Amino acid sequence: VLTNMTRFFGALLVLGSAVLSAAEVFSPLRLGEVKPEGWWRAQLQRDLVAGFQGHLDALMRDPKTGKLILNPDNNDYVTRANSADSRHDNKGLSIPPGTHSWWDAEMIGDWHDSLIRAAFLLNEPNTRQKVDRYVQAILKSQDGDGYIGIYPKGFRFHFSGPDGELWTQRCVLLGLLAYHEFTGRQDVLDAVERSVKLAIRQYGPGRNYFENPGQIGSGVAHGLMYLDVLEWLYRLKGDEEYRRAALSLYENYS
Repeated sequence: VLTNMTRFFGALLVLGSAVLSAAEVFSPLRLGEVKPEGWWRAQLQRDLVAGFQGHLDALMRDPKTGKLILNPDNNDYVTRANSADSRHDNKGLSIPPGTHSWWDAEMIGDWHDSLIRAAFLLNEPNTRQKVDRYVQAILKSQDGDGYIGIYPKGFRFHFSGPDGELWTQRCVLLGLLAYHEFTGRQDVLDAVERSVKLAIRQYGPGRNYFENPGQIGSGVAHGLMYLDVLEWLYRLKGDEEYRRAALSLYENYS
């Protein structure tokens, strides 16, 4: 029995090596190529029309200010209001006002990403209008250098304490990439690429995002998940710059 098991696992290793050395045969489907039907579609429809998913923007309030944080007037990516009190330390590095600024931005990005996917999978008109307005607001807020994020000018990328720069960018950019795949809108993809190329320039060779001594705990790993954006762009564009940036980010984290 042991001899047969040894042969079996040896064969698996040989097969695995052959698979790894072969060119990729399969590629991921684009969003929308698989549609929900039956009970799954009915559940998603209820969530959008009568459930919290379609109405979270009218329910979720900041516990301190009472503001509806998903409302466009309080949208960190558009107003950067929650980070208006950013300051500099004696070395000129940025100190965000607190983690609440990127907690709210995380929720804004993640909820809209979910809403975008549901709106297009179900073709629900009211939700489509809502996500169209959201995407337009984000595009309008993009700075001349390509920045899409939550921090004001002069307080970006290089911090002396915990920050949500890469993590919150990841949350908003994934929604924009989903919107691009559903609509084919080139201007949305262009906006994402401009934002990502800016981040790549900021954290190029010799400028490790994770070297900030204030980046402790799970905040560090959050920033690593910017890899999601780099991987998606590489899959869409085949641009080696995104692959190299992804590898560099992972190596710096390690």
